[in-house]
Amino acid sequence: MEIEQSAAAIPVWQPIIAKYPPAFVGECEKAIAWSNEMTKEWLSSGMFAGDKSAGKKIAVILEELGDHALTKSHARHLPMIKCREMGLKISALEDNQELQDAVLSVHHACMLTLSQTQAVKIIENQQGTAFIKMAAQMVMAAPRVPNQYAEDEGRALGTD
Repeated sequence: MEIEQSAAAIPVWQPIIAKYPPAFVGECEKAIAWSNEMTKEWLSSGMFAGDKSAGKKIAVILEELGDHALTKSHARHLPMIKCREMGLKISALEDNQELQDAVLSVHHACMLTLSQTQAVKIIENQQGTAFIKMAAQMVMAAPRVPNQYAEDEGRALGTD
């Protein structure tokens, strides 16, 4: 956009854009299209199954969620009221104390595991079968740097 508005911005953006391979933008566009297809399919078969106006509702939701100006980041929290405004049918976790306790227990266990171990990814099914990916651990010897103070300390102690 900035380049379209002013050709003077080209020298600023050229080295930034040059870092990406030519197919990168195409791969990003494919990933966005794929995520929209999956979301549309899931909403159609799940949340809006049997709803006669599902297509319109889903189109609004996809437009809202796909608007980077709104979300600004993949990991951004969207408030419950905003999700409801865009048409998502959601229930407050706080409305079901037993479910909330279970969800928070899993969340806290995962956060503790990820922060206190070499685990970087945890996948577990309802049958208790888990896959835990561990970070590769590398041990490297630090280069030995001569310490001028060690010599001075040795002289001061009379060990030199």
